[in-house]
Amino acid sequence: MAKRKLPRKLNCKKALKERKKREERKAQTKRATEARLAKKTAPEPNTDAEMAQPPEEEPSTSAATAEDNDGSLPATPTPMTPQEMDVSSMEMVDIDAPFSSIPADDDQQIQSMPSTSTARCDLVATPSTSKAADDFGLDDMHMFDELRRRHITTEEELQRQRRSNAFLRKQLKAQRDRSTSLERSSSACRQRKALSDVTNNQQGDSRLSAANDLLITLDSGITFKAREALKRSFAGHGHDIWAPTWAVKRLKRELVEGANFEWVSEGQTRALVCTDVRAMVEGRLQALAESGRLQLHQQFVSQIVLVLTGGDIYKILDHPKFASFTAPIPPGPLKFTLIDAMNDLRQIYHLSRAKILHPEGLNSLEHWTKMFYCHWQQLRSIDVARYPVRPKLHLLTAHVVPFARSHLWWGLISDQGMEHMHRMCNNLVGRYSHLGTQEKVVEKLVKHTTMLNALHDRGVEDKKENDKYPDF
Repeated sequence: MAKRKLPRKLNCKKALKERKKREERKAQTKRATEARLAKKTAPEPNTDAEMAQPPEEEPSTSAATAEDNDGSLPATPTPMTPQEMDVSSMEMVDIDAPFSSIPADDDQQIQSMPSTSTARCDLVATPSTSKAADDFGLDDMHMFDELRRRHITTEEELQRQRRSNAFLRKQLKAQRDRSTSLERSSSACRQRKALSDVTNNQQGDSRLSAANDLLITLDSGITFKAREALKRSFAGHGHDIWAPTWAVKRLKRELVEGANFEWVSEGQTRALVCTDVRAMVEGRLQALAESGRLQLHQQFVSQIVLVLTGGDIYKILDHPKFASFTAPIPPGPLKFTLIDAMNDLRQIYHLSRAKILHPEGLNSLEHWTKMFYCHWQQLRSIDVARYPVRPKLHLLTAHVVPFARSHLWWGLISDQGMEHMHRMCNNLVGRYSHLGTQEKVVEKLVKHTTMLNALHDRGVEDKKENDKYPDF
């Protein structure tokens, strides 16, 4: 509190000093003006003897001046030594003498000034005092005070504006630095890149004017905002977009029943092309024409963009004609390894249903989990960036089988309870990225999640639960 009150005390002292200075200047100007007016209103001397007569010394002059000063300013300086004063530039002023004709300007000044005392005294005016009075008047002092006050007000407003601007800059910087887990995740980055390649790139293999209908797949599904962006982009080109989710799923099921696919291009522009989609969507075109949404068949462009999620891939893998889908893919290590990994994943899906696992089911789960891990490592040797190691992959390959053998089930609960792990791991990776190596980051992640899990399992709010683990 003492530190907070100190600036206030300093400001009060400073304001008090400034006020005293202004009062001193006003009093000095008042005395100088009275002396000048008394000099102008003094009568002309009649004889040369009176002109040559020196002024009388009155010891009460300094006392009268001190009383007029009210103790705020020092009086007009008087000689401190007994030396004779130079009277060549001094005149005797008689206040009781009759006033002569006063100019209009002087009359206005007299009316604006306070009246002088009626006491009998001889007022001595020096040339320096008269000059200061001519240079500075009360109006000038008022003007200076007003300018000073306006300057102080302007400075205060500028300081408030600076503080406001600094606060706004801080808020904007905080908003720019703040990002969601979706923006920080690598899967979302791939989604945005694929989305930009499809919607913005009008050159190359991903241009919108392809001859065949494209079935575009994204690695990690698609977000709601990305789906809406795709719909707006392709709707502007006259493409047919099905907004309802149930309609999209129904149409994709119809396409999967008898569709033939083949892979085109390589790398980031790799896409799965459906070769006979026009025959299958003929009924859809007829329905659109009858409903009025599509007046002429010529308005329909043959590109239909479908986004496949994890559930859609699962249905394709579980389809009886799955082998026919992979026939158009050119042979190579990527084809066989990818198809084998997807087949392993399909077997794991079958074993992950809500049921009790018998010993043969547990052995089968262990076998297909190991096979999937081996195939995934082969895919990583082909393209590391496209096949990363995620927390779910670690849980599947390292913890699923021991858990299933201990509890005799694996799919009785939903995996939605672990979805928060994505956001937590994404946040922790950014926090521990300064460690340098990926191994150290993983160690920190494991320690952090283990600590949180132990705290939740202990029941921190229940003291009885805490007593069960006294040595933790």
